[in-house]
Amino acid sequence: MIDVISFEKYSDALSLLVAAIRRSVSKSQCKSISIHEMNECANILVAIAPDEFMGQKIIEWLQEKPRKLILLGSLPDNLIHFLQFKKTVWPDKPDTWYSSMPAPLHGFAESGSVIQYQQLMDLIEAINLILFN
Repeated sequence: MIDVISFEKYSDALSLLVAAIRRSVSKSQCKSISIHEMNECANILVAIAPDEFMGQKIIEWLQEKPRKLILLGSLPDNLIHFLQFKKTVWPDKPDTWYSSMPAPLHGFAESGSVIQYQQLMDLIEAINLILFN
């Protein structure tokens, strides 16, 4: 079972996310829940832009037993600290990453972007900063 939680202001994102997950699993395996249902929720939780209160509930949920958590959006400081994440700043001018000069006939061209591997948590936080800030 996969439970998804968010606040009312992210209800559109919640609906889209639940629908997307249900395309990969059966309809009965994914549902949205309220913060008061977290104690009874499944072993997989998806949280959209949790605040400090929800962050504390998530911390308590994680401490009960091994579980899986997917975080989307901005994260509260208590959750960042508990999960030992670090905030990073998204680089300037990301639109230059995907553009390049036209390639000559039978030739090639490339953009100025470089793929650089980082810890997964750094990448997730960078994506969260773009989507929800």
